[in-house]
Amino acid sequence: MVYKIGITEIFSFTLEGLICAFLLSLIIVFIARIKKELNGAFYHLLLAVFLSDFTFTSFHMTFFLKIPRYGVMVDMYKNNQWLGNAAYAGTSFYTIVQYLGQTLIAFNRFTSLWFPFYHKRIWSSKWYIYIVIFLPIIFTSYRIPAQGLYVFKEDGNVEIGFVDKEFKRQVLFVLSFMYGTNAAISAILSLLTVTKYFMMTRSMTQIPADASVKLLIYSLILLVIQIIRFTYGYLRSLFANNYVIVAILETSLSYIVDIHAIIASVSIMILSSIIRKAYIEYYFGNWEWFLQKLKQKPHSEITPSSQLPSIF
Repeated sequence: MVYKIGITEIFSFTLEGLICAFLLSLIIVFIARIKKELNGAFYHLLLAVFLSDFTFTSFHMTFFLKIPRYGVMVDMYKNNQWLGNAAYAGTSFYTIVQYLGQTLIAFNRFTSLWFPFYHKRIWSSKWYIYIVIFLPIIFTSYRIPAQGLYVFKEDGNVEIGFVDKEFKRQVLFVLSFMYGTNAAISAILSLLTVTKYFMMTRSMTQIPADASVKLLIYSLILLVIQIIRFTYGYLRSLFANNYVIVAILETSLSYIVDIHAIIASVSIMILSSIIRKAYIEYYFGNWEWFLQKLKQKPHSEITPSSQLPSIF
């Protein structure tokens, strides 16, 4: 194999390790506080996206894509060609979970402004959980009988996919359609939500407490990520038979996944005071409240040093 583990690869593994550690810390907080301040459809969907990001980044990308490309355990992949099918199925499953979660988050923001009186009723039955779990399984289960493929090239690249090239092309087309549909729905919902928000601000209408403008901004950030991921999927299906372009696109996939994980996790910590407070209190105690109290304390209330009790 041409590929060797050098400085670039070590940096990549270190960065992804930090990303996964932060994602795992977020997931732990969400699970611990899911019945408290992080209870609700928005937070449930975020947890699904974070779980998908974590599993995709920590295990799937490393085992199915990076390890074989670095020339590690080559014989195992050659002797287990079905792993090529598993690689495609896993990538599709995790990406669909991310897309559905992000689209449903956009729908959640949409209902909070357009249907404020029915918003809680719409999301109270937790129907969205079944969609996020079972729809990705349905979209990936049909390819289970297909014969997988791992081909190691002389230049160090690895072709991963299916023996049947036509079936591979069809799979890429279906995925591209799925990603494009979700991105389009998210774009429409986000546009309508932003329009409604500006209509309410101009008419001086009271905006529902659940319709935080920062969470609206977060849904728009997720839309941008969806568009980037859809562009990758579309180019992947468009140039399915071009080996050079496919190699470049498959190499870029790990960076796209990393960018998605970083933006989705870090931006919500910046924008959501509820999540930020829950995270800080879970790991560091209520020190943020203590610092705020110190800042709010008037200067005149500070006891002069001459009046402090003696320690002797």
